[in-house]
Amino acid sequence: METSTNFTLTEHQLESFLGDIFYPIYLGFILQQMLLGIIAGLTCLYYSRFCNKDPKFSLYIVGALFILNMLEGGMNFDIMSRTLIIEDGQSYFINLQTWTLWAQPSATAVIVFLVHLFFLERCWNLAKKSRVVLLVAPLVLLSLGFGLAFSISLFNAKPVSLLVGTIPMAGQWLLATFMTDMIIWVVLILTILAFGYANQPKAVRLFNVRVGLQSTTAFICAGLVVLSTLVLFRLMPGTTYYLVCQFSISRVHTITMLATLLGRRSVAQTDGSSASTSLSMQEQNMGITIVTLVEGVV
Repeated sequence: METSTNFTLTEHQLESFLGDIFYPIYLGFILQQMLLGIIAGLTCLYYSRFCNKDPKFSLYIVGALFILNMLEGGMNFDIMSRTLIIEDGQSYFINLQTWTLWAQPSATAVIVFLVHLFFLERCWNLAKKSRVVLLVAPLVLLSLGFGLAFSISLFNAKPVSLLVGTIPMAGQWLLATFMTDMIIWVVLILTILAFGYANQPKAVRLFNVRVGLQSTTAFICAGLVVLSTLVLFRLMPGTTYYLVCQFSISRVHTITMLATLLGRRSVAQTDGSSASTSLSMQEQNMGITIVTLVEGVV
């Protein structure tokens, strides 16, 4: 452990540190853990419904996201449990950094990358156009790269009180992530309209569009969380209030993907027997099922 002379905070500095840095981190941690419970429930629901129906790619992605979200939750629990303790009455302990603090943005970046990869693969399956991948893939990789670079800048900061010095790198990461979210959202809409709507039976078109609207609406919410994070640290420099939203980025993106996958069943149920009847002849002629059809959309 570092010596106290390197990290000792005065009483005024400690109050400022708690108000501007620690409390926002703690609030973000609580919000993140609440969303983690939702993810756990949705993951169990997904596997119970689609374990024997969906392709292995989707099953593996959902499993990987659940494990990474649990790992990230453990990282933040370690950060909170350590910084809540003032060892032997010394205030310097709250200002020390552990590996979990700088590794957390990397976990977030990887989770967001997997979600982006999932939606990109869905667009490719439906459109079968290389330009779809070429348009979005560089932004997906750029977002991942900035997230990893943000972790490196956190590692170099050492004392947590110097965390505000990493804001420029965080801004680049958040901006790249927001742009990627919006581009994928636009590509998803255009792909559904161009390839999931034209030359299809009416009931199939309705199903495709309704499922597509669910996924795109969820993606807008994920993008707004990223945008809120970007706005917060631009409006409140020198603080970590932007972490309240940043800690939820990975959670909201994961919920976006799970809501999209589970949305297929809910839309099919709300369509009722009339939609099933109108589709039955088409399914026999084309040799597909409604779930298989939507695999290319979402």
